[in-house]
Amino acid sequence: DDVYAPRKSRVRVSPMSYGTGHHGSLSMSFEGLLPMTKEKTQVEEKPQIQPGLPGTPEGDWIEVHELLQDCRVKVNSARFQLIKQAFLASVTDEERFRFARALAKELWCNEVQVWNLVESRLELATELVCLLFPCIRSRKNQLALLQQVEPAKAKKVAGSLRGLLWFQDANPTGSYNLDLSAPADYALAEACLLVNAWESESARCAGRPDLSQSGNGEMIRNEAYNDTPFVYSKDWRLPSRGWFRFDYSSTRRPPPDATSTTEVSEITRLLRNKELSSRSRLEALRAASVHIFISSNQCRTLVQCFPAAVECSSPEAINSGLDESPDRQEALCILHTRVVDRERMLGPEVLYSPVVVSQIGMTNSGGAVRVRGGMFKTGDLEMKTAEVQLPPVASGLDGGHSQHSEERRDQNFKLAHDPNSAYFNFLIVFKEQDVLVLYRRLGVLHLLNPYKPEVLRMPVNLDIFEQHRVVDFLVQLATLETGSRVLCWLDGTQVCVPASWGDKGVPRTNAVLTVSYEGHNSSFASRQVMADQFCIGFWSNLQKA
Repeated sequence: DDVYAPRKSRVRVSPMSYGTGHHGSLSMSFEGLLPMTKEKTQVEEKPQIQPGLPGTPEGDWIEVHELLQDCRVKVNSARFQLIKQAFLASVTDEERFRFARALAKELWCNEVQVWNLVESRLELATELVCLLFPCIRSRKNQLALLQQVEPAKAKKVAGSLRGLLWFQDANPTGSYNLDLSAPADYALAEACLLVNAWESESARCAGRPDLSQSGNGEMIRNEAYNDTPFVYSKDWRLPSRGWFRFDYSSTRRPPPDATSTTEVSEITRLLRNKELSSRSRLEALRAASVHIFISSNQCRTLVQCFPAAVECSSPEAINSGLDESPDRQEALCILHTRVVDRERMLGPEVLYSPVVVSQIGMTNSGGAVRVRGGMFKTGDLEMKTAEVQLPPVASGLDGGHSQHSEERRDQNFKLAHDPNSAYFNFLIVFKEQDVLVLYRRLGVLHLLNPYKPEVLRMPVNLDIFEQHRVVDFLVQLATLETGSRVLCWLDGTQVCVPASWGDKGVPRTNAVLTVSYEGHNSSFASRQVMADQFCIGFWSNLQKA
């Protein structure tokens, strides 16, 4: 009745049911999480708020946890008796399952109430626990419910719920493919959308740059419903059934005063236990990630606890995915928001090996190589395959031109190509396909290093917001640094960037390019200014102070 009452008489209601507009809500509470309306299409540009303060993406996320805890109606003892009577009145098992699904998507119960319902139909215990598990609020109570299940069935039940059981609202970055008819997957999608609403709104209020895929400020990217791509907005209603696939890429970064944790060595030792599956180790890493900040060296060590890609270059291996390491990709997705020295992580030490970067879009013989499709999304939401043939990089990634520099680079290049060398094993953490997949999953703006853009070689489509922004960054930086230039290849041929792009801006057009940067007369002050406009996490000395 409160829902349809006049606005002034409405009581404060749960944000997930009525406050965020995610799945047909009325959006009447929690100012700042309201969906965009036609009357308010433009947002005022606000100055940046000091990073790390409460309410910023780098601050304390306790508010997110509280929103998730308050997102549904809590069931007290009196209400539970009515619910139990309705459940017992169900005639068929199908009616009981349908009733349980409805409860799990709307209400909060405790483990005693849930087990009370389960005990009334012990022959359906396994199915009912799986259905009612999401309506228990705390992780402690969820685990207490699992302890009530027969040991022979507990493993099966936990396996079907592991996505929700290991979800960390303080670090949701990852890939999701959710069956919305299953209450556990529905609750997981609901939580991701609520965290996205809070994070996108807090980033906008704090004046952070827009790192989204489509220019809408959302953390949700590569979204598709029943395999049909679409652009997510806060007025999209979360359906009760169907498959919802998306990547979540958080803009959360360590605050400027954060330091790396010393206990990471113990985590590394445990992750090297090969008796555990990679999935179990990744879940443990995600659970630990919300409690630590790490350095780039620690990040590399943790990522290398997982198997690298197989050494192969045949077309069959590329098409089957043997030339990439999904476990290492997932590890970096988990850890990259926790790294305190981001400029080193987005460099040769972790992500951008010079050898790998120079091979993007190339083969050793100079012939054309196919980059598997589905990596980038065009403006009309069709997935296309980028097939490019690129010449060798015009100059070294370090920008040097002396004979001594050339000899040193040649020597390093040979060492890096020798699989038996320690240099090779140290330097090559991610292969070419790993980098391309991470571009798609996390976003090119998240992986842009504004302090050292020379390490990048990136395929872009000028019709996609985030990729257009990368080219705009390089063009603007080249105008600030005398003698620098943007390297660009179109259809396998190196072309010059039009001078008008520096004056009139980079056009938005459906053109697929590969870009890199050749820096001369580098200016750290200019790069810091550009970092503040295009990136998050590269704090200036003033912000650190």
